[in-house]
Amino acid sequence: MGTYFSLQRKKITKSKLTVISVVILLIISFTILYLNSKNLNGNNFSIKGQLQGNIMLQKNSVAESKRKLSELKPTDPRYQSTKKDLKEVETSLAKKQRLLEDINNNHWVPVYEEQIRATKELKKNNSESNSKNFVNGIELRFKYLKAHPMPYESDTPVSGIQILLNLNETYWPILLTLVMIFILTYLYAGSYRNEKDITMVLPIGRIQNILTNASIGWICGIVILLGMSLLVFACASLFFGTGNIAYPYIIHQVVNGKFAFGIVPVSQIVPNALILQIFAILFIALFTQLIAKIFRNQLPSLLLTILLLIGGSLITIMIQPLNAIAQWLPSTYLNPLKTVSGTLAYELENVQVNFGNGMLTLIISSCFLIVLLILVDYIQTKNKSKR
Repeated sequence: MGTYFSLQRKKITKSKLTVISVVILLIISFTILYLNSKNLNGNNFSIKGQLQGNIMLQKNSVAESKRKLSELKPTDPRYQSTKKDLKEVETSLAKKQRLLEDINNNHWVPVYEEQIRATKELKKNNSESNSKNFVNGIELRFKYLKAHPMPYESDTPVSGIQILLNLNETYWPILLTLVMIFILTYLYAGSYRNEKDITMVLPIGRIQNILTNASIGWICGIVILLGMSLLVFACASLFFGTGNIAYPYIIHQVVNGKFAFGIVPVSQIVPNALILQIFAILFIALFTQLIAKIFRNQLPSLLLTILLLIGGSLITIMIQPLNAIAQWLPSTYLNPLKTVSGTLAYELENVQVNFGNGMLTLIISSCFLIVLLILVDYIQTKNKSKR
């Protein structure tokens, strides 16, 4: 068994497909980090950027008002209104300059107090419930930051921790699954020549063969995930800092039968997401092996696995009737971070999509796939012996 495991491991590590797939995923990840960094101090992505933009506009407004005053006579009706407007803008400008100074001096409490006031004002002027709910989440984050003072991290994620969260929530669920499917289809379907399993001549039991293949696929996925995470984290941390593991993360939770925003530190959400990700990788490995064993050809196995796994995860969101049973579909949990944060449950309007049901579904599905693999292998071996 150890020899066969080593053989399969070398098949993956020495494959050009493995190297190319991982390099492409790395390039995409670093490109996203680079694009985010370009918006780091943009007016829409950071408190400091917003303040700097507003200060520039108000300075221009003050200069324009002073120019107008110099051209108007004190007896002109417009003189007093312009003077009043100028005073209001100067007061607002002084306030924003103090806040900018607080940021530069790392005094964040006054900054967060102002942001809380601004979000409350925004809620008053916005009647749409969805917008109000979103603003509620932002307000909760600022309240948490006020109670646990720490530097504000840009809404465009660039720090080590924030970029990993962003990639795992938005990009990697699909991309990592694709990479695994490509690599493992090559591994599993590559064991067939003219639809005949060449590993049958090896001195290893059939069940051992199945479990060894599953193990190597599982380990391969975990190593790629951890390796990618380490590289991206190291690069982002080198240029933009590591970020704070206690930084607030907005979640969706059920309160009185309705979804509401909540706040938890990043450290509270990452462990469950990682555990769910590890079991999702096991499911992907077993499912890819089953399809390869049935079709015994790389191209059909590749296309069908992509269609069923990635297509299945997307179609669950798009087709309304599937939302009600989404908690029992393993493909639902290919995005562990969204599952653990409650975002997926909110999008599907199904409170049963959660960490507990995700673990249960993935474990049961993985056991079922192992049974199917053994059954298919038994049928194929029996049919071969009859020939």
